[in-house]
Parts: sequence; structure tokens; C-alpha cells
Amino acid sequence: MIRKTLLLCLLLTGVAVCDQVQLKNGDKITGKVGKLDSGKLTIKTDYADDVTIKWAAVEKVTSDTPIYLPGPNQKTLAVNTIERADNEVIVSGTNTPETRIAAADVTQFRGEPEQKAYEHSLHPGIMQDWVGGFNFGLALARGNSQTTNISSGLNASRETLHDKITAYLTSVYATDAILNTTTSNAIHAGARYDHNLTKKLFAYGSADFVYDQLQALDLGSIIGGGFGYHLIDRPTETLDILGGISWTRQAYTGGVVDSFPSAQIGEEFTKHLFANTDLTERGFFYPDLTNSSQYNAALDAGLTSKIYKRLTWNVTFSDRYTSYPLPGKKDNDLIFSTGLGIAFGTPAK
Repeated sequence: MIRKTLLLCLLLTGVAVCDQVQLKNGDKITGKVGKLDSGKLTIKTDYADDVTIKWAAVEKVTSDTPIYLPGPNQKTLAVNTIERADNEVIVSGTNTPETRIAAADVTQFRGEPEQKAYEHSLHPGIMQDWVGGFNFGLALARGNSQTTNISSGLNASRETLHDKITAYLTSVYATDAILNTTTSNAIHAGARYDHNLTKKLFAYGSADFVYDQLQALDLGSIIGGGFGYHLIDRPTETLDILGGISWTRQAYTGGVVDSFPSAQIGEEFTKHLFANTDLTERGFFYPDLTNSSQYNAALDAGLTSKIYKRLTWNVTFSDRYTSYPLPGKKDNDLIFSTGLGIAFGTPAK
């Protein structure tokens, strides 16, 4: 009967194969098995997109293509039938004899496309799976004024099942040809590496750099690391809390150098706001561990809206504060820019 149902599905939909999920109440759903995870079974259908079913409501799953699940001793089994019976699950496949597994041990499995994506995610090349975007802004004034303003920004990330790399850069350069002065020339850049220790806890290392001509800062650097916690981890929203130790070094024009150990306290937030709009924000506080009156703070935020395919409109904000500027210099510098950009990569989530 099941073979006839699958053949009928093939003839009616024109797709290569159709899987069938039979529920305990007698209902049947046809489509393509996605995966079982966190007690939910996903079925990909043509008539209702992805359908999510409680695993506790499922009686039997049948497929003409392999379904991969961990068997005894964590050996991956390729099966075509998964049937629940009392406190165990009975599985079998073309090359897998009937195997009985304790029901409590069957917490995940994947259809063929999901399994291929999973295997790829285990060991991707360092140049693979990057997502993000680059934006560029330009403003010119000619005539009674002669000003040029150039801004740019880059946000990129690469996330696997085990780790994540993020990198960013924001810059602004502005001149006034009539006054023969540079009115702004600053670069904020940084990168962070996260390695998952558990599903929620991760260790990280980070490096942040600042160049600011008008603050006479040739190079400010904060190198550190510590631990973070995924407080929120959803496909459309994430919030990480981080804390650790870092070394702060500020090298100013004229040979003045200030360096000291500092604590590192921060958070990073992302939110998918609308169909084509995403928000990113990160903030860090770096108090001097040797002098409580000295500290640095950093805040970066960005809003990206997709206009057409990979063309985006971007707004970026970057702020750097120091409690100990050079005499005659301000303690706060910010960069605000907007412009068109290009997105690259495809988010995993």
C-alpha cells in the first residue's frame, strides 16, 4: 500500500520521490522528510511549504531514499522505515537489517538533503560559507564649497556547527579643499573567533583596532578573550553575552603610548526585523584593571535592507569612547554613514 502511495505521489507531483508520515491519529502526510530535531519532525511539501509535526504524534515514517539516524554505538544507519512501538523504535532499510532502538535514544535524524548539508558543515573550507555585505557611500560638494566625504563598511561572518568567525570594518574620510583641512579620517575594525563548548557556552578570542587622525591616535588595539553564552539563539534573533580579559594599547602621534590590562564585558545582538531588513548590534566595555578611572567603550550597529537581489541599502553607526584622551582632544568619536551595498553568501539559518 505504501509503495502504491509513493508511486501515486510521484505521478501526481512530478518530483523524484515522496515520503510518507503516518500519525497516531491515522492521518497521513506526504512530502519529503527534512529532519527530526528538538522533538519536532519537519516535512517539506509542495502544497504547504514546510510542515512541522510533534515527534510524539508520529507512528511511522517511510521513504524511498535513505533517512540517516544514529544507531547503537552512535553508528549512523541509513534506513527507509522508522516505526514507533511502545518504548522502542524499529528501523530498517535496503542495506540495514531490522534494528530496535530505545525510543529515548531517537532524538534526531535527517533526510538525504539535510544529511549532505550536515556533512558539509562539519568540515567546510576556511573560504567557504561566508555571509555578509560591503557598503560604500560618497558625498561631494562643488562650487562655493569643495568638500569630499567617503564612507565604507564591511560585515562578514562564517558559522559552522562548531565555531564562528566574525569580522567588521567601518571607515570615514572627509576633506574641505577650500580650508585645506581633513575634517574626518577614522577606521574602526575588528574580528572575533567563537568556539562552542556546549550548545549554549562558547569560548572566544577577539581583536579590535582603531585609527583616528583627528584624535592623534595612530593605532588603538584591544586584544582579548574569554567566555560567552548564547542567551537567545533563534533563526530570526540571537543574543550573546560575553566576558573576559584583554590587553589595551593606545599609540598616539608623538610617541605617547598607554597600555594596560582590562576587563572585557559585552553583548552582541542580531534581529531579522522584516522580510528584507536585518539589524546587528554589538557593545563592549573595557575597564582598566589597574586604574578604575580609566576605561574604553565601543558600540557598533548596522541596519541592512535588501533592495534588489544582492543590492542593499545600509545604515552603519560606530562609536568609540575613551576616558583618557590626549589634552585638547575629545573623549568620544563616532561614525555614521549610509549608502548602497552588495550582499554576499547565503545565511545558513
